[in-house]
This record gives sequence, structure tokens and C-alpha cells, in this order.
Amino acid sequence: MLLIRYHVLTLAIVASMQHVAFAQTSTYQIAAAPLAQTLAQIARQNNVSMSADPQVLKDKTAPAIQGNYAVDTAFHLALAGSGLQLVKNADGTVYSLKKLEQQEKQQVRDMGQLKPIDVVASASRRVATNDSNVAQLPVITVTAEKNGSAEDGYLVKNITGVGIWGERSLQDTPYSMTVIPQELIENVQANDMAQIFKMNPITQDGGDQWSGNYYNVIRGFSSNNAVINGLPLAGWYSFTTMEDLERIETISGATGFLYGGGRVGGAVNYVTKKSTLENKKSIKIGNYGGDQYYGHIDLSGQFDKNNIFGYRVNALYQNGDSVADIGKEQKFISFTLDYKPTENFYIDLNYVHRELERTNQKLPITVSSNTIRPKLD
Repeated sequence: MLLIRYHVLTLAIVASMQHVAFAQTSTYQIAAAPLAQTLAQIARQNNVSMSADPQVLKDKTAPAIQGNYAVDTAFHLALAGSGLQLVKNADGTVYSLKKLEQQEKQQVRDMGQLKPIDVVASASRRVATNDSNVAQLPVITVTAEKNGSAEDGYLVKNITGVGIWGERSLQDTPYSMTVIPQELIENVQANDMAQIFKMNPITQDGGDQWSGNYYNVIRGFSSNNAVINGLPLAGWYSFTTMEDLERIETISGATGFLYGGGRVGGAVNYVTKKSTLENKKSIKIGNYGGDQYYGHIDLSGQFDKNNIFGYRVNALYQNGDSVADIGKEQKFISFTLDYKPTENFYIDLNYVHRELERTNQKLPITVSSNTIRPKLD
């Protein structure tokens, strides 16, 4: 219904503009003459009044005008190159002149380079839009930006959700939050969360744990229980890989009322990659330092033309010793299938399989009282 009203309004305005510009036309056979003489002849021929300062018109000439034109168009043709602009009152019966600004002079010069039929149309639009009786549509500017892109300084303006609340503007979220977008994760070539935690001013890196998750400290409190896609997980073994992350959302402050206990200083929400509307096929081969080579495949798209069924596949293989002579072999694969029949309904199925094997991993040994300390070889 809105689209129909818009078109009807547009047609009505176009019709009104044409009425203003072409309601009165006259045939002119005016030779080149002083500008004051030409303006007076046009005014007499159309029964309108023209007032102008004689000093402004002094030593100015008008080109020849021949043909059938509206009164406003005839005046504009006469004023071409004079540095003067036509001004008329609301009812279109009294005309006057004013000097053009520099920008307006350039527009007039551009009009002088058009063909006669183009000059008529341009002049008519100029008069019509200056008429206070003609309604004008507001200018609508549409800009598009990629949220969290490097071009925008990795600025993120919304979040995927907080607690029981869904996606919303970051500005409207009543919590202290920081968001690390996907492009920043990829551009710094983050092998693990240690690099991300160091970039975030509210988190501290506690080291890569043997279980595969990442130990972090927020406001002096440890926060090991991960939140993945808004779902709090109790196990310390719950994590994904960096290559499967869409973004990382960190909440600073007590979040037990949002995600349960164990998150006194804050919580980290790991948002995994979802299906994209456009087809995506990416294959990467790289090195994380030392002999840590890896291969990563990322596939995404839609099964149907209506974008109802989508998929995302991520697969990673990583193996070798790092610069600290700590080996890591990692096998990872994830599948995501989603179903979105309407704009307000979304359901997805996620499957993740991860195998992690470490060599030369240094583990701390805690010795307390009454502990039998064996002789170590």
C-alpha cells in the first residue's frame, strides 16, 4: 500500500510541475537586443510585470529568441549568460531579478551548452521547484555499510543478543560490552583467543588450557565457562576454533542473572558463523608461526532461490610445532543448516566435531600438605 501511494504522489507532483511550466506558452520572434528591451517585450506579450534595476541591466544583451515557449522559459533564455536569476512571486504575475552566486552561474553556463529542447526542460524544472505552491518530496539518501568492516574501523553497531533479549543496537544495550568482528579476527591472523583477549581492554589472557578452552580474566575474576551463540555452557571443554567464529561479544560485570553462576566478572559470547545469502567458497592455506601450518575450507550459501534453507560448512586441519616447540594437531569440522520461512522465525541445526592433540605441553603441578611426592626421573 505504501508503494502505491508513493507512485501516485510522484505522478501528481510531475503533473503539477508540468502545469506550472507549460500552462502559458507564446510564440516569440525576438532578435538579439539589449536585455532590458527583450525582458520588457516578453513581459508585455504575457501580461506580467517585470521589475529590475536599470544599473543591473546596463550593457547586457539578450540572444535571439524564436519559438514557442512558456513565459518562464523565455525569461531564462533571455537571461542566459547575464549573471542574473529570475525570481517570481507565488501567483506567478510579478517577476524580478537577482544576481547569481558562483555556483548558480556555473549551472546557468551548463544550461547554455544544452540543446534547445533540453534548455526548455531544465528551465521549467528550475522554475517549478522554486514555486512555493509546488509540493516537493524530501531527499532520501540511502547508504550501506558493512558492519564491523576494516573500512569503518571495525566499528560494530549491533549485537546478536544479551541473555533473554535478542539482536539489538549496541547503543541500546544497557551493559558494558565490546565486540570483536570477524574481519578483525582474520586480519590479525589470530591463532587463539590470547591475541583477542590482549586487544580487549576489559579482559586478560590467562593462557591456552590443556582442555582446549581459553582461560580469561575479567575484572579480576576468572571466566572459563563459555557462552556459545547465547547459550551458556557449564563445561570447561566447550569451545570451537578461531576459524569458525563470526564475532566475539564480551560483557563486563556480573552476568549471573543472564547466564548463571561462574561468571562474576563478565562473560564471553562466542558467535559462530552462519549461512550467507550469497554463495561463499573460500580455501586458505597458511602458517601460524614455526611449523604450525593449516588448511581451512569455508563454504556457505542457500539451497533455494527464496533463501529459506541455508548452509555453512567449516573444516580445518592444523599440525606442527609452534615457535615455542609446543606441538598442536587439530581437526575440526562444523555443519550449520538453517530454516527461515519468515522474517520473524529462524531455526538452525549445528554439528561440531573437534579433535585436539598436544605435544610438549607444560602442565603445572600443585603440591599441598599431606601430598605424596614421588621421585621423578
